[in-house]
Amino acid sequence: MSTPRQNFLAALHHEETEITPYGIGFLEEPAERMDRLRPGWRDEIVQYKAGWALRFPREQVEPDSDFYRDEFGCIWQKGTIWHIHEVPLKEPSLDGYAWPDVTRPERYDGLDEIAVNHPDKFRAGYTGLAFFEKYWQLRGWEGLYDFAADGAFAESLLDKLLELQLQVVDRLGKAEVDCIGFSDDQSDQRGVTIGAPRWRQMLKPRFKTLFDRVRSYGKLTFLHCCGNVMEIVPDLIEIGLDYLNPLQPECMDVFELKRQYGKDLLLEGGIGTQRLLPFGAPEQIHEAVRKCRLELGKDGGYILALTKAVRPETPDENMLAVFDAVVHQPPRSEL
Repeated sequence: MSTPRQNFLAALHHEETEITPYGIGFLEEPAERMDRLRPGWRDEIVQYKAGWALRFPREQVEPDSDFYRDEFGCIWQKGTIWHIHEVPLKEPSLDGYAWPDVTRPERYDGLDEIAVNHPDKFRAGYTGLAFFEKYWQLRGWEGLYDFAADGAFAESLLDKLLELQLQVVDRLGKAEVDCIGFSDDQSDQRGVTIGAPRWRQMLKPRFKTLFDRVRSYGKLTFLHCCGNVMEIVPDLIEIGLDYLNPLQPECMDVFELKRQYGKDLLLEGGIGTQRLLPFGAPEQIHEAVRKCRLELGKDGGYILALTKAVRPETPDENMLAVFDAVVHQPPRSEL
């Protein structure tokens, strides 16, 4: 019987497996409902992947406040999804701005134990940084006008973010991880937020530098990017992306993505949490999981996963349906 790691690596190497490796998560409120509906459900999940991520702690601005400041000076409002309330770079200038030190050894506590603690799992190390998301967290959405109005400042800020990430990659590259991952929601549901031409000018060469550095350590490259990324997938493959997540079906034809690029990428996701889980019927959820396994999993190269963790708006019956469809899936030969 294969271990979760062996099963995951088989999918990675584009081999079909009888059980599709998967990932499934629940936010706090749905997890509490699952405790009542299905006691012991956590023990039923096979964990295929172990992850370690660089964290930037947030401190409460005032006692009993919903506002927290991170090490970059961004103030966040706590919620089911945390929102930026105030940005540190209100003007296009880095004068006097103090960057976090990402090289401090204590930041990497637990990283070197990941292989010992998880010998039978695929192992990923995440930088906790990227370009587009971190840019607007520092400058605000209005600051995205920098890309058009103040290209020189935008380039300088992106270069600093690249410098920080290369330092993190150099540390992750020495650890026993299989892939090094970046999270950067560069797209909305219409397409690349700043447009593909400007993405190719400003972000593509910097991602190539990151991916080249990752590959110099013999690691795989991973990118989490929500939204419609179809237009830039060929660019991402060209510059060395190995593994793409989360394949939002609400805004992309994920099956066309597989047909065009499935030989070049490990694809993860495909089960929508925006429409299917809150508004679909249990039988629709089972059918969506079956179709993803059959079509996205054809010839391997696919990890079955939800595009987001199960959210509070998901009804009990749908939550149980997706849990059973993913966790208690029948062998592929029986689909």
